[in-house]
Amino acid sequence: MTIFLAGATGIMATVLSIENGSKGIYNIVDDEPAPASTWLPVLASIINSKPPLRVSLDGYIRAADGDLSWIFHTYDDELKSWEVDLLWQAGTHIMGCNLYDEMAAYWPASNEAFAPPMNEIPKVVYSKSMKQADWKDTQVYNGDLVKGIAQLKQEPGKEILVHGGASFIHSLSKYGLIDEFKLILHPLFLTGGLPLFKETTSLKLLQTSTFP
Repeated sequence: MTIFLAGATGIMATVLSIENGSKGIYNIVDDEPAPASTWLPVLASIINSKPPLRVSLDGYIRAADGDLSWIFHTYDDELKSWEVDLLWQAGTHIMGCNLYDEMAAYWPASNEAFAPPMNEIPKVVYSKSMKQADWKDTQVYNGDLVKGIAQLKQEPGKEILVHGGASFIHSLSKYGLIDEFKLILHPLFLTGGLPLFKETTSLKLLQTSTFP
């Protein structure tokens, strides 16, 4: 299995598929997540994210004042369809316990297009304290994070899509467990805020798609 991070960023967006060519620490700064009802799952990120990794041209995933409205300025049905398709491409969704709590409370009752893949595709939650999960098709792993995900990647099947906050992303990146980042690059500059990366990171561009 390949593990990839999906993220999104705004209007007339360009989707970048980027191979992780570095085993270094990417230092994604943790941050308070947006309410589940305001973020679009793909994205989820890698691991990704809550909200999903939607990136400005100058590399920020959140404005300095915490505003996230820029994410939706150019969001259209074509980009939404791409994100839903990306969710369906995954054979397993993985996440930390904090994001699990938000998702498990939101998606089972949702009628959004993202709900079927989020509810139907198997999920694995990595947590030291969580003992059981009520969300359908969800397993809880209490062991070593690196060992657990390394084992999961050796299993046959479709890609692994990571959902999580920045701290979870950082943990996976630190040990070189993310093979590919999928980012939606929005055509705007935030000029400050929460950066996607704080350290120089070696990546290789694999593919781009532009919306609309």
